[in-house]
Amino acid sequence: GRVTGASQRLQMNPELDFNVGSRESGGNRSTELQFGINQMFEPRERRDARIAAAGALVDQRAVAVEEAARDVLRDAARLFYQALYAGERARLLAASADLANSILEVADRRFRAGDLAVLDVNLARSALARARAQSAGGEAEQAAALGHLRALLRLEVSIAVEGSLAPPAAPDPDMLTRAVQQRPELRVLEAAVREAKDRVRAAIQCAQFEFPARRITINLAPADLPKDGGRFD
Repeated sequence: GRVTGASQRLQMNPELDFNVGSRESGGNRSTELQFGINQMFEPRERRDARIAAAGALVDQRAVAVEEAARDVLRDAARLFYQALYAGERARLLAASADLANSILEVADRRFRAGDLAVLDVNLARSALARARAQSAGGEAEQAAALGHLRALLRLEVSIAVEGSLAPPAAPDPDMLTRAVQQRPELRVLEAAVREAKDRVRAAIQCAQFEFPARRITINLAPADLPKDGGRFD
């Protein structure tokens, strides 16, 4: 819609002037009617710059949508691996609690046989309680991670994650190069550069100067002063 609106050749509606009046001259009376129409036209360069600016704005909005989608995918991947890690940790803590329970049973049998002091049994019982508490904490951490992932995906049903925490294979350098070139923020900058070029070209041509067929470097020091807006055209 923005590009279509910018492509219209007549950006302003025509103005109509209509005047009616009577005139007396030499005893004669007449009625005068005046009718006029006024239509503003703009140079072709300004229209081209406006179309380019609208196209750049559309590109920026599209890139913003892609960036939002990338943020959601990144958050989903992060929460997925957090839930996967929490599940693996809960599994190991449960196995540790089972091992502590087995140690307590062995210690209790040896105590009953008179081969072990009661202090060792109490230490084994304390270790079992600590292992069970850690296992419960691991299960709570896993439930929280799954809850965050389910909330991000807007799911009402319970979910489970499956996967591996092993490091992946090294990515292809060419694929990384293509991924960097397709980053949304770089595309936004490219669209801004295209818009700036068209605006400079339109400003030079509208001022009835000849656009130079060579590269010109302009010093915009100091660097800490923001430089944007139509006044720089």
